[in-house]
Amino acid sequence: MKLKKTLVSIILIMLIFLNFVNPVEASIFSDDDKSEIEETIDKDDGGLFEKIIAKMIGGIAETVFDLTTNESFGVGFKNYDELIFGNSQTDISPFTNEQWKLIMNWYWIIAGIIGGPILIAIVILAWKMIMAGISPDKRNDVKDSLMRLFFRCISNSICTIIC
Repeated sequence: MKLKKTLVSIILIMLIFLNFVNPVEASIFSDDDKSEIEETIDKDDGGLFEKIIAKMIGGIAETVFDLTTNESFGVGFKNYDELIFGNSQTDISPFTNEQWKLIMNWYWIIAGIIGGPILIAIVILAWKMIMAGISPDKRNDVKDSLMRLFFRCISNSICTIIC
């Protein structure tokens, strides 16, 4: 009975998830309005199976490209030609002032989300340091916790710089 409820729950979650997934159209038949990715895939040599896989991956890549370059979604990044090569632009900044404000807002949101648990960890570690004066075993535990906190802060900083 419990297995049946678990199975039904998993199926319901999958159905709910699939309602929000956009369909990827990887047609191997001729279309009138082909995208640049589809035209490139059709020009390449390969079998039917290879073209199907390539069109599925190309559809996902095209969706990501459309989402990142579409201004109506609020993202509005420039397309790659304008961003990398500076075609049809006179300034060298990759972002407009509005985009820069949006990026900084997201930066502070993420910094707040990450900073809260780190602040809690610092307070807990400070309490452990106070209690570490009583026992050498607790002192070693505090040293380990301090090193984990240090490396967590370093990894968060590096990830922020990389991303």
